[in-house]
Amino acid sequence: MGAIVLKLCLFVIGPVVGLKVIQSPPVLDLNISWIVEGDVSYQTEPDSLTVNRDNTYNLSSRLQITDTHRDQGTAVICEVQHITHSELSIPVIIRYLIIFVGISLLLTAMICVQIFK
Repeated sequence: MGAIVLKLCLFVIGPVVGLKVIQSPPVLDLNISWIVEGDVSYQTEPDSLTVNRDNTYNLSSRLQITDTHRDQGTAVICEVQHITHSELSIPVIIRYLIIFVGISLLLTAMICVQIFK
């Protein structure tokens, strides 16, 4: 009679490894500053940075005039400075006159954010 030979085959299956590249947003060298000309009391809120899913970002800032006796026509400057990869400063200056404080300053802040979207 013939011998029956059983072969035991071991299949070694290693762990399945998946890699996912997650890109973090670069460190931003972006500043928004407010300059109020004249003798007017004001407060600024800290800048608020939002990073979007597509790795773009929004930076917003708000200025509140606290002087109830402000002069209409007082110049308010919103200055945005961004350092590029070539280490050159590109200042963008937007100037608005205060007519109605709430509307004027809100528009200024929105324009600053739109420039760097």
